[in-house]
Amino acid sequence: MTATIHLFKGKTVSDKPTVIEAFPGKGYVSTIAAGQIIAALDMELIGFIDSDITAGITVVHDGTPLKPIQIYAKNQFVVIYSEAVIPLDKIPEFSKALEDWLNQIKPKEMILLAGVTGTQSNADHAIFTLCSHNACQTKLDALKVPHLKEGMMIGVSSELLFWCRTNEVPYVSLMVETVYSPDPAAAASLLTILNDILGIKVDTAKLSEVGEEIEKKMKDITEHVKRGRDGYKQMECDSPMYG
Repeated sequence: MTATIHLFKGKTVSDKPTVIEAFPGKGYVSTIAAGQIIAALDMELIGFIDSDITAGITVVHDGTPLKPIQIYAKNQFVVIYSEAVIPLDKIPEFSKALEDWLNQIKPKEMILLAGVTGTQSNADHAIFTLCSHNACQTKLDALKVPHLKEGMMIGVSSELLFWCRTNEVPYVSLMVETVYSPDPAAAASLLTILNDILGIKVDTAKLSEVGEEIEKKMKDITEHVKRGRDGYKQMECDSPMYG
């Protein structure tokens, strides 16, 4: 698998940005939260990530064609926003391409967002954190966000977390318990913490509607990927070129 980061002509990121990573996971909470941050900060689309996973797929939002994995920026913030799920066996190669780009832009810190399987069914979802620097840990302690002591992580976030540790890049990983899919209430809990530690103001009032829209987008893209692969396999069987 190959993955390439493309920035549009004339677009750059700020020096030593804060990079927020949001790949789809449990309850779509990271994707919902990141989408709200992009809207609230009026972030600009500056590029995309192309890969074998999303080859032949273009999404259209508000009349604009986009690749499923997009890069947004505003001031010191960069958001990597994905509408495509990265298959487990493709994560190492995909993450390596992303890490090579991160080595170039030299982030000040990484914010890694994830949903984890939980048991709570109300809006006050439990949140856990892994944090590498004291300034942010002090804020999280004041917010009574417990530090994860034992556990296991999978997905792109887990690869980026280890990259941060080995490259001494400050990181904050926030994991929120989620029960539903989508779980806008869990995303709201996540955004409440992000508002405090990042000094931003993101309204969570309309998250229920947003969550349903995102779930539909994800399911549509997943189905398109599956249909596309099955279609190509059938063409290979039917075409004399592959006889």
